[in-house]
Amino acid sequence: MNDLDTAPAAVIGASGFLGSHLVRALTGAGIPVLRYTRQHPVLHDGSMDPMARAAPVYFYVATGVNPGVAAAAPERVVEDERAFAAFLAQLRSRPDRPTVVFTSSSTNYATATDPPYRENSPLAPESEYGAGKLRMERLLLAHADAVRPVIVRLASLYGPGHRTDPGHGVIAHWLTAAARGRALRVIGDGSIVRDFVHVADVVAAMLRIHRCPEVPDVLNIGSGVPVSLDRLLAEVVAVTGREPRIERSPGRGFDRAQLWVDISLASETLGWRPATDLATGLRQTWRALS
Repeated sequence: MNDLDTAPAAVIGASGFLGSHLVRALTGAGIPVLRYTRQHPVLHDGSMDPMARAAPVYFYVATGVNPGVAAAAPERVVEDERAFAAFLAQLRSRPDRPTVVFTSSSTNYATATDPPYRENSPLAPESEYGAGKLRMERLLLAHADAVRPVIVRLASLYGPGHRTDPGHGVIAHWLTAAARGRALRVIGDGSIVRDFVHVADVVAAMLRIHRCPEVPDVLNIGSGVPVSLDRLLAEVVAVTGREPRIERSPGRGFDRAQLWVDISLASETLGWRPATDLATGLRQTWRALS
């Protein structure tokens, strides 16, 4: 056991989908956790909670937006950026360099380059959501003299407990619709390709980041497997055992045709590989709804 296993880790966004899974995994590994939510924020009146000031690792998984919300209300993206800037400003007075793990998005990669995207692939997000994430990445890197930055560019996250927020989370939406006997809405062309990564695999990577003394500044975390919406639809039908009605609607301006990531750097540096294939992950998520 090392010092990081006995010192508390701070999770900002502890009540969210990823945050709640991360808290359970950390506590299950015997690591003390400081939980921060909208109701119990890490900053109060501009000052950091005294309990959080000495944390060696901060997992910043808080967000108030998803791609759909960002497109409809870009001011919400600015609110996220301001909150992150205020948080980082509080860490400048630390005598050491705590680790800040920030969850960003694989939508930051430029569409002019073909996937799979590596961490050094060109960046040019085309959505307000991705642009906001990229600005927050750069803000974190600008504080590298005060913190150890670790940017985790996530693929499309899914798993048990994923909320059906508007404009986000196709797996959660489709499985919830199937459970309630509603039509499955397919947005855009069924040939659209995504990289779907189970929340348990993301959390496993974060636990390894917590314990690893040397982590690259940027890591892709995904399945590394391209999956079309048509294939996903077939998998959902197979898992649920139902033949739902399908409704098709035009694509959205912020949706990309192809997006999946190369995860070899995470494998090489963390010794991590995703353990949950899509069919298994869908079954777990479906059971949680049934």
